[in-house]
Amino acid sequence: MKKSGDNKVFEITPANFASINDLGKIGLTSGKPSKKTGKAQSGEKSAFGIMIAMLVLVGLMIGAVSFHKASQFIGNSRFTTTLRKIVAAFEQHTVLHGSFPPMAGPGVIPPGLEEELGKVPWTQKTPLGGQWDWVTNAPGPARGIRLYMPSVSEKRMKTIDESIDDGNLNLGRLRILDDGTGYLFAIE
Repeated sequence: MKKSGDNKVFEITPANFASINDLGKIGLTSGKPSKKTGKAQSGEKSAFGIMIAMLVLVGLMIGAVSFHKASQFIGNSRFTTTLRKIVAAFEQHTVLHGSFPPMAGPGVIPPGLEEELGKVPWTQKTPLGGQWDWVTNAPGPARGIRLYMPSVSEKRMKTIDESIDDGNLNLGRLRILDDGTGYLFAIE
């Protein structure tokens, strides 16, 4: 393909394009070539720069979404792993002592479980925000591990429920509490 203009004829071949600026030589860009260098003027450079910046921005946005999903997955996994260890500690205590311990309050290790719960971060914030709590007077199931005042959505808790229980926060072992204080994993 040939293009003529200004009494010059250019053959359009890959060899003719040393850089994006060479497009100005054949009139494919809006800028005019510089008389000194024959290269496109700064208008093309800034348009090309804007295009590169937009591609980088799109890449960063995709990366941020992927990072957010990965961090949620890791937090959910840490939560369920810790929950399983806590349930095992309560069940072991019951087998050894014949009964469950009394309530102690959010973030406070129940009496008699200091050794068993010393191996898990009971007194620290959970991976989902909020505190661990032992509840013996919950509606429905009489007792269980409560996730007290978490900072995650009900949708995220439903995802966790699907992985460890029945996927229904109103039934099964993992339930949403009607009083709005969090979620309960029933132990019986």
